[in-house]
Amino acid sequence: MYQAKQRGKNCYVIYTPDMGIQYKRRMTIENDLRVAIAENRFSLVYQPQVELKSGDISTLEALVRWTQPNIGNVKPDDFLSIAEESGLIIELERWILSTACTQIVSWREKFGLDLGISINISNLHLSTGRLAEYVQDLLYNTRLPPAALEIEITESALMDQRRETAETLVKFKQFGIQIVIDNFGIGYSSLNHIKRFSIDRLKIDKSIISELCNEDDGKQLVKTIINMAHNLSLTVSAQGIENSEQLHNLQMYGCDAAQGFHLFKPAPAGKTASLLLSHTPWIESKDNHQTVNIDSSLTLE
Repeated sequence: MYQAKQRGKNCYVIYTPDMGIQYKRRMTIENDLRVAIAENRFSLVYQPQVELKSGDISTLEALVRWTQPNIGNVKPDDFLSIAEESGLIIELERWILSTACTQIVSWREKFGLDLGISINISNLHLSTGRLAEYVQDLLYNTRLPPAALEIEITESALMDQRRETAETLVKFKQFGIQIVIDNFGIGYSSLNHIKRFSIDRLKIDKSIISELCNEDDGKQLVKTIINMAHNLSLTVSAQGIENSEQLHNLQMYGCDAAQGFHLFKPAPAGKTASLLLSHTPWIESKDNHQTVNIDSSLTLE
């Protein structure tokens, strides 16, 4: 019944033994999640976002990781959706917010860097009506400037008709928090909603960036997104950069920032701190386009 509803209703699904296996696995992960949250078994890794004009690291995206004692590392795709379905995502995301904001304040003060922190927030958490107050208290307690916090949301969250979601986004803007649409280009969002909530940045989905080296249509799509965003006074970042050709094309098209494995892989706090200390801006190459100076010893998963 639940699978039929997930497929859009007005349909039927025949039971198979695999369903029982999948349901049992889901319940196991949900129960383990409850224990992991209670016992603080999660950790964060940080992936730098690089400004394409200067080569400076401007923002770090905080990504949650979970190592389950019995099975090892659990992929985020395998537990985040279950966390949201069960409501556990709210408590988990509050831990992420608190940990990441505290860490970025420490690095800002220790290294004298004007760094921002970017954190993904689920649709469910946005709609609770209590997130804005939690974030406001967190900013006050950690002394993190509101403009240094980026909240990443999905296009579907932008189109959410719930009053609580809209009120949360409006409050974020009143606080001075940056709002970013993550995975832009694969969902549905209107220009009206982008302007209504004063979105600050569009983050182009990696599936679109992957076509930069293969198809003229892919290049044209990226150009169109960048030009549209700039015409709306938004900045643009690209995620999933995997090679120098993609990076060079984005620079030519005027993209503002980028992140991906070609630049830096997500790394734990200790490695990230070392990177922040050693990172240098762009180095001019012979063909006059810019390349990033990367210390491969610091680009660890």
